[in-house]
Amino acid sequence: MRGRFWLTTALLVLVAMVGPALPAANQKVTVTMGEDGSRMFFRPAQVTLQAGVPVEIVLVNRGKLKHEFMVYARPKPGTSREALHEWAEDNSYFKDLEVKVEGGGLEVGARELIEIELAPGKSAEVKFTPKKNGTFEMACLIKDPVDHYQAGMKGTLVVK
Repeated sequence: MRGRFWLTTALLVLVAMVGPALPAANQKVTVTMGEDGSRMFFRPAQVTLQAGVPVEIVLVNRGKLKHEFMVYARPKPGTSREALHEWAEDNSYFKDLEVKVEGGGLEVGARELIEIELAPGKSAEVKFTPKKNGTFEMACLIKDPVDHYQAGMKGTLVVK
C-alpha cells in the first residue's frame, strides 16, 4: 500500500512538471486575390506562420480573372521576369512537403506542389505544416491578359 502511495505521488509530480500534452492549435489564414483597377493583389500582402504548427490557408479569388498562388525562395537579384516562373518551380516552398488542397469539389494531396490556379469566384484550402524557416515570395505569375506579377500580385510569406 505504501509503495502504491509513492508511485501515485511520483506520477502526480511528473504530470505537474510536464503539464498537459495539448496539440498545437492550427493556424488559419485567408488570402484574397483580385484586381483593383490596373493593380492586382494578395490581401494580406504578408502572411506570417509558425514553423511546425499545422496551417490552413484559404485562398479566395474575388477578381474577374484567373489567378495563381505560388510560394518560393526569393529570387536572386537580377533574375529576369522570363526566368522567374522556372525559378519559382525549382525553388517551391512546397517541394518535399506534404500538402493537401481542397476546393470546388476537388481534393488533392501532393509532395511537389508548384502552384494553385483559381478561376474567378472560386476558393481553395491549402493545408500543410510549415517546416522551412525564412522569408519567401508568394506570387501570381500568370501573364494573360497582362502580367499579374508586374501589376503588383506578389507578397511575402514569413515562417518563424
